Amino acid sequence: MTKINPFDLPPEAMRKIRITLTNIKWSANPERTIPASISVPVDSSLPEEEMIAKAMDIASSATGFCILDCDVEPVDLPYEDSLSDTMDYEGDIF
Repeated sequence: MTKINPFDLPPEAMRKIRITLTNIKWSANPERTIPASISVPVDSSLPEEEMIAKAMDIASSATGFCILDCDVEPVDLPYEDSLSDTMDYEGDIF
């Protein structure tokens, strides 16, 4: 039997979700048109506050202007299995 080097295993793929920023107030000059809402993909393994901050950073970097204020649509995290979902038992107990 051979040993498995953990560094030889493929890296875990980042789980992406989309965060939608709406009613964005930009620090831009008025002659340039910038969208009032943007949907940004971020890593869902981060805490929710970090996901929102990361989404705002990505949107600012993409446009070149800072976000002064915005609203965030509710974040729908992907379904994750919990132990209570896998502990159903059917059958006889001896």
